[in-house]
Amino acid sequence: INAEYGGGGEKKEKKKQSAPPVILSVSRRSTTTVKSEISKIRRDHEAKNKVKRKVVKKVWKIPTQEEILEECRETEEKNMELLHAFRLHEEQKKKSRATKRRATMGAYIRYHSRAAPIVKLGGLSLTSSPQHGGSSQERKVTDLRYCTRNLITFSDPRIVPPFLQKQQTKPVAHEKSYCPVTRQPAKYISH
Repeated sequence: INAEYGGGGEKKEKKKQSAPPVILSVSRRSTTTVKSEISKIRRDHEAKNKVKRKVVKKVWKIPTQEEILEECRETEEKNMELLHAFRLHEEQKKKSRATKRRATMGAYIRYHSRAAPIVKLGGLSLTSSPQHGGSSQERKVTDLRYCTRNLITFSDPRIVPPFLQKQQTKPVAHEKSYCPVTRQPAKYISH
């Protein structure tokens, strides 16, 4: 039969197109429900985003002269109220500052504290310099740190606490010891 139509005796085979292989996934019921819920949430989220992307353009209307003047009046009233409140606040600040800076009356105790550097000097090196015509001492700074110096000042000596008062004692006269042999002043004292 194929020869009648001009063909050789060969049959042309039709290639069957095969569908992609189906992979069956076995999963728990809880996993499939979670996956379906996630896909549902994702679809809802995408739908909301599509709605949000639609932006309605606002038409800006040029205000009339009367509208501009009305807005200016409202702004002026607000500004006047704010200015009044600001001035009241500043007056209260000035009053509180005035009470704090009152002059001290009577005796007072003042505390001073300041930072001072601690300088440790290295060894002294004697060098002769031809410019000065002799030897000069050079001090080398090896370590520089800070310490605090505190000082308490009393305006009236009567308010100084007793433990800070310097005891006024007369110096004790030492007995002059003499050498028993030579009867001259002793150079060494034995205890």
